[in-house]
Amino acid sequence: MAFDSAFLVTLLVLVLLSLPVSGQNNECRAVRAAVAPRMDGRLDDPCWQNIPRITQFTQRELQVGLPSTERTEVAVAYDEQHLYVAVWCYDQNPQALIAREMRRDFDYTLDDNFILVVDPYRDRRNGIMLVTNPVGARADLQIFNNGASTNAFWNGVWDVRTTVNDQGWFAEFVIPWYSFKYRVGVDEQEWGIN
Repeated sequence: MAFDSAFLVTLLVLVLLSLPVSGQNNECRAVRAAVAPRMDGRLDDPCWQNIPRITQFTQRELQVGLPSTERTEVAVAYDEQHLYVAVWCYDQNPQALIAREMRRDFDYTLDDNFILVVDPYRDRRNGIMLVTNPVGARADLQIFNNGASTNAFWNGVWDVRTTVNDQGWFAEFVIPWYSFKYRVGVDEQEWGIN
């Protein structure tokens, strides 16, 4: 599906699942990428420079609702064909990262991971969940009924590349527009992302 230059996606960090997480209410406007990023997980492409980043994350595990112990940043870009999400997962001790899985639909609960939930209707009930770990494993599922139902057999069309260095680990997601169900013909939309 082609989008004209007026198409903007406003992304609001929301809690899609019924998790008692507070403080994640940042807004971020997706930026149109003049040139698509190289999908290499390095995050050094021009489209990721000087782009607004979501930074105020809180914990979902260990100490729910408290500020994250490590700095995490997320930026969103798009073009005619894809939605791009860049993730900076800084870590003071990257040698201790846990990433044991590489297979598709891995058990992400055992690894350090980043979970991206996209809610195209911003109804906080339905969406898709994409998961990666520091070595680029992928897991995905559809979410329905405010997280009460999921389809773990869904294998969406998307990709991710990751890198690890002495500052932490970094991920670059690419998701074709056709992987989403969303309102067609609306120039500006608010989507939920968590």
